[in-house]
Amino acid sequence: MQPREHPRCAQCRKRFEPHAAARGTQRVCGPVCRAQRDNALARRRRALDLDEAREDERLRQRKHRAAARTPGDAPEQPPDPPPGHAPPSDGNPLKLQRKLLEIWDEEATLSRARLQRRFARILGQTEPDSGTEPPVSRARLGAQTPSQEGFP
Repeated sequence: MQPREHPRCAQCRKRFEPHAAARGTQRVCGPVCRAQRDNALARRRRALDLDEAREDERLRQRKHRAAARTPGDAPEQPPDPPPGHAPPSDGNPLKLQRKLLEIWDEEATLSRARLQRRFARILGQTEPDSGTEPPVSRARLGAQTPSQEGFP
């Protein structure tokens, strides 16, 4: 006696072991394929009798709308999101520019070093070291005229 071959699933076409109680009638291999087959059969049934399908859909929508109108039978609202902080927003460049211009107007008469420190604080940088100056180049000094004894 040869072993019986397993049937193929009507949806995915893979071979499967049918349940013992449904050996002669089981057509699909599992719940995913069952849902796909049920949907396909319902589409086919609706296509064959379009008027009845439309009437069924109207009745379904009426029931849903009536349930939505009564406050007790309304569907549940989704749960609130878990508490926590929202992620930080990006910096607003326009706001930063306005702030810098306000400071510029205020500090225009004050020292450059104080203005530089304030800008560094706003931009989140460390304050520049006091006492350190950028290197001086000959181009920035301009042409020096020698004195009578020579260069100082």
